[in-house]
Amino acid sequence: MKRDELLDFVRAALAAGESRARIASALQQAGWDEGEVRVALDSFAEVDFAIPVPRPLSRPSARESFLYLLLFSAFYMVAIALGRILYQLIDLALPDPQASRYMAQGIEEGLRWGAAMLVVFLPVYLMIDRKIEGLKRTDPAHGRSGVRRWLTSLTLYVAALILLSDAGFLLYALLNGELVLRVLLKGLVIGGIAAFALTRYLGEMRADETAEGAGAIRQ
Repeated sequence: MKRDELLDFVRAALAAGESRARIASALQQAGWDEGEVRVALDSFAEVDFAIPVPRPLSRPSARESFLYLLLFSAFYMVAIALGRILYQLIDLALPDPQASRYMAQGIEEGLRWGAAMLVVFLPVYLMIDRKIEGLKRTDPAHGRSGVRRWLTSLTLYVAALILLSDAGFLLYALLNGELVLRVLLKGLVIGGIAAFALTRYLGEMRADETAEGAGAIRQ
């Protein structure tokens, strides 16, 4: 009901000849959320016609869902494999004096697993990412995919949670008696991968929102 009221108001305001900028300003002054206003304005096409023309509802296709699911799944696997490799390298460079003699065998297995996953999933991630960027250039609406937004939000949530947990990991490891340098390096690995994900996808989301906002308030 709330969304219907907002859409009805925007439709009536556009039909009365009000500019998108004035409509957005009036709604925000009335207490409507900026995102809700942007979505409502973007629901109507900017075409020269006697009455506001609604845009078609964006429904993700099976192909689009497949691409984004594969993209983010590959990204998660690349992040896990890279973290595993770096962890094992740290253990090799700075072995734990209290570790058992079977530690070296576990490190070798970890390195082999991480390398295998990286070789398989990194090219997939890069290829799908390039393909999606090409689709977004040819069709700007592709960047507003609901599937993409949900998966991006999930990735941002996980990355933020990992960054917050990183401090707890460092404190726990120090209290557990691990070498300070080992702890710091492993913390940097976790934080670095999570920070990359957070920066990359938060930047993309903000860029999409900025582009939509500019399109929604144009005269």
